[in-house]
Amino acid sequence: MKSEKETIYDYAAELKLLAFKEELECTLSLAAEENWNHLQFLTELLGKESARRRECRRRSRIRSAGFPQMKYLHELVMEDMPK
Repeated sequence: MKSEKETIYDYAAELKLLAFKEELECTLSLAAEENWNHLQFLTELLGKESARRRECRRRSRIRSAGFPQMKYLHELVMEDMPK
């Protein structure tokens, strides 16, 4: 019979909750140390999942834009700009 953690890992994999799966142990420890309730625990884990997905979407958009090279604002030379 599977433990509760193994079952959670299986559900997270099935639902493709990668950050949830990766962060479970760390978040469980933190929740135990700080005496979080269930809502605080879920909020933390789902927040990490949401942040990971936002970052993946951002990277995907940049990749699909097909820029020939990456350029950043801090690299911009104002003297080279048209007037």
